[in-house]
Order: sequence, then structure tokens, then C-alpha cells
Amino acid sequence: MLAELVPDIHQYLRQAIEAAHAASEYSRALLHLLEEYSVSNRTAIILPLLACQAAGGDPLCAIPAAAAWRALHIAAHLLDDVEDGDTAAWEARALTPARIINLATGFIAAAGLCLVGTQHRLPERHQRTLLQAFNGVILQMAGGQHLDLGTAGIPSLEAYFDCIQAKSGTFFALGTLSGAVSAASAPGVAERYYKFGYNLGIIVQLLNDLVGFYTEEERCDLADGKRTLPILFVEENAPPQVRAALRLLLPEAPHSQAARQQIRDIVREQGGDAYVFAEITRHQALASESLLPEDDPGGLLEAYLDKFLHKKLSRLYQLP
Repeated sequence: MLAELVPDIHQYLRQAIEAAHAASEYSRALLHLLEEYSVSNRTAIILPLLACQAAGGDPLCAIPAAAAWRALHIAAHLLDDVEDGDTAAWEARALTPARIINLATGFIAAAGLCLVGTQHRLPERHQRTLLQAFNGVILQMAGGQHLDLGTAGIPSLEAYFDCIQAKSGTFFALGTLSGAVSAASAPGVAERYYKFGYNLGIIVQLLNDLVGFYTEEERCDLADGKRTLPILFVEENAPPQVRAALRLLLPEAPHSQAARQQIRDIVREQGGDAYVFAEITRHQALASESLLPEDDPGGLLEAYLDKFLHKKLSRLYQLP
């Protein structure tokens, strides 16, 4: 099973960090964080390995790419926490925002080192392809985050999709592309794998938005004042009086459970849920259509997507 290779992915990343011989205190901090992250998101971690296997390659060949992809995922998570102001838990551990940013920088650098490592070494042409792809996606993700950090937040549905396509779409596209390249697939196959991962990434964010919108916890999206897709849909499509009511409720949401419930009721009544589910279904179809039958003869990528959807939707249906 590919899950059995997850420790190998983290070990490969650990060796890349250690081989750089950075300041000992800094290296220890990076390795400590890596150890913490090694028990989370295990389903996502294997995506490059799965894509490599689906394309007919040996999953071991994709360990460098998977380690690099994991390093980038950790870096993005750290930077998101700082940029979203979610640093209280870090600061309780004496990790200031500046230190968090510095650690994220280390993981971004480690991603590049993984791609040019000597163990499970990739052919030079594949290294060049992946280095170019990784650096391009880093810039695209940063561009999406730049939009997200605008003074007015995400102002429209169009801007929202621009943002998640740049952040989540390209990141998951990189995961499947790197697997295909590691399998020495033809460029056309790698391009189709990229499209599959791109649509998978958008689905991931859409489902995260739905779960975050309906979760009633201390750090739920409404309590954090986040205007995600369900709200943006109502703001652009509901009658004027409904939009006015929503504008009055949103400032109350961070400190009023009653306000949060009223917002959720409005979204349901105005079809916000139906819209998000329609977008999920559309991108699921686009993901499936992006692959030719011979691209994934064992149906591994389709099964991965189906399993992910089932897991997220099961959680969503369990919410009150």
C-alpha cells in the first residue's frame, strides 16, 4: 500500500534538510515541525506516488517529488496561518510570526533540494521539468494569496475562483503532474494529469468552504469573519433586501452564534448550498474528462477522488 511509503517521504525530506547543514537550532526547529506534520494529511501526501503508479511507474521513483510537494504544503500552511492571523497557538510555543515565516522559507528551499537529491535520483530532464513546475506554482500560489490579502478581501465570485485556482488548483495539479513526470510519462499524459489535479484542487477548496461554513467551533469560518463561496454567492445573487440583511448579520457573526445560524439559514434559502454542490459536480466531471482511458487504466485517480468526496461529504452531513 502507498500509505506505507509515507514515512519514506518524510525521511527523504528530513535528509534534505539535514544535508544542507543550516544552523543547528534552525535545523532542529525545521525537523521538529516536520515530525509534527508527519502524522497529518496522510491521504493527501501520497498523491504524487499514486499518480506515478497510475501512469505506470514505480511509486518509489516519485518519492523525491512527493517529499518536495509535502515540503511546499507545510510551507503554505505556515504562511497561511501568519497571513490569516491564526498564530495564537504558535505564539504560545514562542514562535512569533517572523519565526514562522522563516521556517516556511526553509521548507520552500527544502522542496527544491528534494528534487535534486541523489537518492531515487530523477533523470536530469525530469529534474528540470519539475523544478520549473514547482517554482511556477509557488509564484502562482503567492499571486492567489496576494489577491486574498487585498484590503477588501475577495470582492466577487470571479475573484474567488481566480484565487482558489491559483492557490489550491495549481497546488494539486503539481501533485499529479509530478507523479506523471516521475513515471517518465509523455508530455501529453503529464498535461492531462495536471488538469485532473487542477480540478481536484478546486474541489478540495470548495468542500473545505462548505465544511468551514457549517462548522460551529471557536475557529469556524463565520466566527473568523471569512467570506467564502456560500456567502459570496448570496451577495451577488440574492434580492436586495436579503443582501441587506446579510450585511447586517456578518459583523455580528464572530461573537454571536445566533447570527451565524441566521446567515446559514439565509444561504440555504437562497440556494448557496446548491450552487457550491453544482460547482463540485462540474469540476468532478472536468477532472474525469481530462484523462483518456489509457492514462489511468486502473482507475486509481478516479478512486482517489471518489474516496475524498465521500470522506468530506460524510463529515459535512454529520454537521448540525
